[in-house]
Amino acid sequence: MGLLYGEDRKADALLCPDPQLTSMLFAAHGDIHWRDDSGHTPLTFAAHIGYAAGVRWLIEQRAEVNGTAADGRTALNYATHYRFEPVVQTVYAKFLITTT
Repeated sequence: MGLLYGEDRKADALLCPDPQLTSMLFAAHGDIHWRDDSGHTPLTFAAHIGYAAGVRWLIEQRAEVNGTAADGRTALNYATHYRFEPVVQTVYAKFLITTT
C-alpha cells in the first residue's frame, strides 16, 4: 500500500493527529476522494490502520463511506477485519444513516 510508506503528501495530512492541521494539509495538497496506486481512499486507509480520529474527520468532511479500495473492501470491512472497534462504530453509524 503506497500510503504506508509516506510516498504521498496526502498521507502525511491523514496521519496528522491534529484535526485542524489535517484540514489545512488536505486543503493544500488535495481532496478526500483521491486514490493511491493501490486504490485506497483516505477513508479506507485510515480505517485500515485504525486511525479513529482520521476516520471521524474524513466522514465529517463527507468522504464516501461506501467507497472501496482496489481489492473491493470498504472502510467498514477493514475496521472489522482488524478489530478496530472505535473505527467500526464510527463507520457503521454513518453507514446506517446513509442507507436508511
